[in-house]
Amino acid sequence: MKTKDVNTSDLQQITSVLLNYADTFSFVVRDVSKLSEQGKELIKGLSIYLVNIVDTNSWPGTVLLDSTVKLYTYHFNEETALLLVHFEKVLSNWIEPNLPEDICFYKNDTPIFISITHESEAYIEGNDNDFIRLKELTS
Repeated sequence: MKTKDVNTSDLQQITSVLLNYADTFSFVVRDVSKLSEQGKELIKGLSIYLVNIVDTNSWPGTVLLDSTVKLYTYHFNEETALLLVHFEKVLSNWIEPNLPEDICFYKNDTPIFISITHESEAYIEGNDNDFIRLKELTS
């Protein structure tokens, strides 16, 4: 099931619920050299949790036709959830050049919470029974 128009005002509430489901998360950076010091500090702080970095033209919710971005993927746990919230509590404020964009949370490599922050959109994918709490929280 896909639920659109997610209330992205409180990243702390979203991550606290997702800790019960997600095991990794990702975000994208279009141009690392133009990222703010805050954004660079975030990437540095998350470095010990890094799974991989790939150059890609697609990620959950977005496909680029003529360019690529760096997709950073990290382990998701209590420590990384706290770091995300520490840098910015409002998900819709995760926009370059201040911070990376389009945070996505995965369960077993399957996207379950997808944001397209530069479009102020987010949605949940999954079984109704699995995500009732998150849907209540974000609607």
